[in-house]
Amino acid sequence: MPSTDTPLSRVAEEALRRHSLVFATIGDGVLVMDLEGHITDINPGAERLFGYAKSELLGKQVVMLHHPNLGGTLEETIQAALRRDGHWAGELPFRRKDGSDGIADVVVVAQRDELGRPNAWIGVNRDITARRHAEERLAENRALLAAAEELAHVGSWALDVDSGALTWSDELYHIMGLEPQSEIVSTASFLARVHVDDRDVIHRAFETLQRDGIAPPVECRILRPDGSERTLQSRGRAQRDKSGRIVGLIGSAQDITDRVRLEDQLRQSQKMEAIGQLAGGVAHDFNNLLTVIKAYSGLVVDQLDEGSQLRTDVGEIQRAAGRASSLTQQLLAFSRKQVLEPRVLDPNAVARELEPMLRRLIGDNVQVKLRLPSSVGRVKVDRSQIEQVLINLVVNARDAMPQGGSVTIETADVVLDGAYLGRRPVVAPGRYVMIAVSDTGGGMDAATKSRIFEPFFTTKPTGKGTGLGLSTVYGIVKQSSGYIWVYSEPGMGATFKVYLPLLEADEISAETMADLRPAALVGSETVLLVEDEPSVRSIARRILERNRYMVLEAHDGRDALRVADQYKQPIQLLLTDMMMPELSGGDVWSALSKTRPELRVLYMSGYTNDDMVRRGLLDAGAAFLQKPFTAADLTLAVRSVLDAEAA
Repeated sequence: MPSTDTPLSRVAEEALRRHSLVFATIGDGVLVMDLEGHITDINPGAERLFGYAKSELLGKQVVMLHHPNLGGTLEETIQAALRRDGHWAGELPFRRKDGSDGIADVVVVAQRDELGRPNAWIGVNRDITARRHAEERLAENRALLAAAEELAHVGSWALDVDSGALTWSDELYHIMGLEPQSEIVSTASFLARVHVDDRDVIHRAFETLQRDGIAPPVECRILRPDGSERTLQSRGRAQRDKSGRIVGLIGSAQDITDRVRLEDQLRQSQKMEAIGQLAGGVAHDFNNLLTVIKAYSGLVVDQLDEGSQLRTDVGEIQRAAGRASSLTQQLLAFSRKQVLEPRVLDPNAVARELEPMLRRLIGDNVQVKLRLPSSVGRVKVDRSQIEQVLINLVVNARDAMPQGGSVTIETADVVLDGAYLGRRPVVAPGRYVMIAVSDTGGGMDAATKSRIFEPFFTTKPTGKGTGLGLSTVYGIVKQSSGYIWVYSEPGMGATFKVYLPLLEADEISAETMADLRPAALVGSETVLLVEDEPSVRSIARRILERNRYMVLEAHDGRDALRVADQYKQPIQLLLTDMMMPELSGGDVWSALSKTRPELRVLYMSGYTNDDMVRRGLLDAGAAFLQKPFTAADLTLAVRSVLDAEAA
């Protein structure tokens, strides 16, 4: 009988062997099904994938392997695609024999007969469970990273060195003022948004990164499409291949605009504080000299005839000393080392009562407008000082409008909350009364605004101002526990806004104080005079003795305690400087008042600082004599204290 082993049959047998080998060794799970979905064969990969033995699946419906939550709709969709197209591909969740779940990437194709008709289905299932879980974790991590970037206002970027392709994270798009993925970015488009003065810094940083693989953090300003400017701090490092060649750069960019603004405000605050300390110290020492000049010149005038030329000359000395005293008072106001007499005030009433004087002060070519609500909250401030604030601001507005214009004073109750405090970190949250003074002048640039409250800084021509007006305003407002900000742009005028703490209803009480005017300035009481400046002590003693007081003299606090201990008779008044080495005036009063209940106290000083006031060394009810003083000032103050206590 002839052999049937023809070349064609051998080829077919060889192909069948190869297909069987692939079927048995392929890692994916392969299912063979009839047209009704009954499993007719599976490979070992399917046994591993689903956890069933081949014998357990033969003859079963393939749907037994589907996840219970798959739903009939998807199954119908798959069957319709197979009938229509003869194939289907997609991802399907499945459940293993042990109850665990997985995800398979599935491809189902038709097996066809000689006439091209489907006679079976072959499904290839690739297990992508681990990959899908990894992708989910990656998506979660990316979401967390995006949230962290948004919270920290930090964006990320990556640059492929070979292709030059640059990619940004969504947050970096936000920082740049763009919608995420709204445009394809490049190094050129980024540099076009960098402030022209900062582009060299970015160029050098990129060159360093590409050469060394790392570069120090750099800061640059960028311009957003809406015209706003932000400050970024960027860090970067290189990515290398196995050979060590730099193939990419990655980095972060953080919006530090708010931090830079806070640092600038802190530096400005520290500078103003340092200038204030210097100004206050100079004024304090100068006040001692002015006290001597004013007091001695007063004594000389009293001994000269009315028509004497010498009396006129000494009068000029007194007037010059008065002007110098006014300057020191402005320095003290700036340095917040004045002693204020706060009273409960209605800001609207103060503005209305001051309006006629302001109109006369600024001339006819400038209009004064009041925009005052029917009522505003009450504040507790020194009336003369808040009047000086308004006068100085209005005069400053007038000087900014040499061709005329208008200045507007308005008030309002405001609440400074978190949104405002984010921009003004030195402001305490709460309720305030705002007093705003606006002008229609030429406005100021940023450089001028940054120095506007510094003493002796002025934009006026030489000889046209002391440069102390706005510094005085600044000091008074700060000492009154308030805040002041200036808003201005070139050509847009300027608005100064003063915020003073609003008094709550239970804090407001009727405050009245009758002016005491003693009938006579002379006396016979004993005064313990304590002053560490010899010239001031000498003139004060001379004035008191001329007015018939018995004067005990001490050069400092310890000397005062010694003198008082040795003097066994009553002492009616302690007249003491506040600021002295070792023991302050308050310390001396505290020690002596324990053993001398009849003793009264009158403090004198060129200034007192806020800390001493808060610690109780000088409270609102303490009698105080501001240096420099005249003979009349001293005798009036002494007599007022003695007579008030006696009454």
